Amino acid sequence: MDGKYMQQFKKGSLEMVLLCLIARGETYGYEIITALNAHGAAVWGYAKEGTIYPILYRLQDAGLIRSLSLIHISEPTRLDVIS
Repeated sequence: MDGKYMQQFKKGSLEMVLLCLIARGETYGYEIITALNAHGAAVWGYAKEGTIYPILYRLQDAGLIRSLSLIHISEPTRLDVIS
């Protein structure tokens, strides 16, 4: 397959894979990246934040997923729960 078409295939299929992972239950972006790297690196290459988060934002803007931000007072950490 031509490199250009393979890149488009990967991009489109990655959105579907993300939706399938999220459909299993609430998760975090880091968990999604870890799962992709553990099980899909051979197909999509290693997932990086700069690839995954823009797709998650597009899916959220399209109304396909929702995100809830949790901020812990004791620790300055923000967790985004994706479902």
